[in-house]
Amino acid sequence: MFKSLRFCFTALALVAMFALSAMAQSTVTGAINGTVTNPNKEVVAGATITAKNNGTNKEATATTDDNGGFKLVNLEPGTYTVTVNGSGFAPLSNENVVVEVGRSTTFDAPLSLQGVTGT
Repeated sequence: MFKSLRFCFTALALVAMFALSAMAQSTVTGAINGTVTNPNKEVVAGATITAKNNGTNKEATATTDDNGGFKLVNLEPGTYTVTVNGSGFAPLSNENVVVEVGRSTTFDAPLSLQGVTGT
């Protein structure tokens, strides 16, 4: 009886170790999140955010929600160029947004009005 109980305990301990090991290795990506605002600090819904990995040229896109928020997930670690475009606003770009494994990098984007030209 004691021998079978010890075997069950050892087996359970091994299963737990393997499960924890698998969970620790499952996170190999990061994310970028943030809020897009206008010059009056009001949120901008419907803006397009593009993140391009500077090393691999892979791109990911998102659109801001009704609260001006966005989140790009499952991004490989590296340095990204993030571009934000909103209707009626000048494009905003940052070429040095760092994504790390298991973390979400905050990138808030205060847009400015697009210049108006007329004749």
